[in-house]
Formats: sequence, structure tokens, C-alpha cells
Amino acid sequence: MGYREAIDLIAQLRTEMGSHLFASMSGWAFPMDREGFHTALLLTRVVNAFASRGDPQFKLQWPWDDVKTPEAEQVTPEEREHLTSQLNQSSAFGQLRT
Repeated sequence: MGYREAIDLIAQLRTEMGSHLFASMSGWAFPMDREGFHTALLLTRVVNAFASRGDPQFKLQWPWDDVKTPEAEQVTPEEREHLTSQLNQSSAFGQLRT
């Protein structure tokens, strides 16, 4: 196998939700392919639809449940104004608005 083919295979694995590589790069606890994802959504919806009143809501564990999202960097109003003006100067959409 050549380098180009190996790179292409790795690139494909990075987009495949069911691969351990995708799960690791996404910070997931385990891989979950698209079929499993949709099946879990459907199962959750059906079980909760047919549950009796007062029953606790059925909830599955998702791969990203334990993932901690970093807090957004705080930006001062002056920084935001400066960044917005930079964006408007270099953006075709900013030029269309003026």
C-alpha cells in the first residue's frame, strides 16, 4: 500500500462516525455509526411515546454525554467591534451590506 492510499483511507475513517478514529477525534466515549444513531433516536421516541404517565423518561447514553465543552473565550466590546470591522473589510458579504 502506498502513502497516498493510506492517507485516503485515514481521511475516510475520519468521516466515518462508527470508527474509533472519528470517536477519538470528536471526544466521544465510544463510536456510534449513523444507523445506530438513528435507531437509538427512534427507540427513545417510541419508548417515551408509549410510556405511562408518571414513568421516568427513557434516555440512552450518547457518546458525547461526558464530553466537556470548553467555555468560549471572553471578548470585550472593543475587541468585538474591532473584529467585526476587520470581518466587514475582508468579507464580500460585508461589502454588500454597505
